[in-house]
Amino acid sequence: MSETITIEQAIFHFLHTVPETWTDYDPATLSALQERALYLLTAAGMLERRVTLRLRMVGHPVAVEATITMTGEGGLAQAMGFVLTDIWSEWQEAFERHRSGDLKDQPFSHCERVGNEQWRLTAEGVSARNDLDAGNAATVYDFVLRRGFFSDQPRLMPGGHIGQRLPVAGRGSLERMRRVSGDAGPTGVAITNWEAGSQAFAAAFAELLKAKQTAENPAPTPADAETGQGGPVGPSGFLGGEALADALGVHPSRRDAFFKRLERERKNLGDDNWQEVANRRANTPLFQYRLDSPRLRELANDYKSPKPA
Repeated sequence: MSETITIEQAIFHFLHTVPETWTDYDPATLSALQERALYLLTAAGMLERRVTLRLRMVGHPVAVEATITMTGEGGLAQAMGFVLTDIWSEWQEAFERHRSGDLKDQPFSHCERVGNEQWRLTAEGVSARNDLDAGNAATVYDFVLRRGFFSDQPRLMPGGHIGQRLPVAGRGSLERMRRVSGDAGPTGVAITNWEAGSQAFAAAFAELLKAKQTAENPAPTPADAETGQGGPVGPSGFLGGEALADALGVHPSRRDAFFKRLERERKNLGDDNWQEVANRRANTPLFQYRLDSPRLRELANDYKSPKPA
């Protein structure tokens, strides 16, 4: 494919050439425009990707190589949350030392992609491909590019309710992970040749680290079983309180209602999708929930838009 193609043509190409089963591809062969199209299709939940990343904390001798899968807008953060839960006890001191030193405004982590990657078309991608073939290309492109009817702008619908293109939460998982030497490599974050994609990863990883630090040192707030602000990330991707609402994309104006409903319907999620925190610290959530629970994500979908006026 040539750089003279449009982003729509790149989207069309990927939806018709990426198979429905896991297949290798070489990210080094992609142009900047193709990288952008790949990122957008993944964020839209139409492609799922499996990548291996080498992550290093500046000033720490231990790095990690992690293979993750991701799709949707929240897939990367969810997958990296699992990685960070595993490595945080080793990285915490170096992170806090960096944040309190003279270089606190400089990048504190480095990431690079390792080797070939894999991709596959999701069920939503197959549906989008069928829409393209049926002559509904404009709908597919507008959804992926978040424009027109599918823009982020809320609008009043004929029935009186507020309509808005909501984020595709997606999913992310950690396939495997190993510790490696972290001595070599420059500071900063460098991922392929698309600057915006690099910045997106850097921002996601930075927010995870900051959230982890905040969880270890929560600000004093009134204690509440469901809406406590602090609390560490639990095992196997469990979160509680505001950190949970952030991860699920719950709109700030709907969080009180979300937590009240969560309290009512907690047991309906299944015993393996929530846990009561034993020996919790003050001002932290009493309950934590498994981020990859389909029932929890379905419940959260009702609270991602602003409350109608």
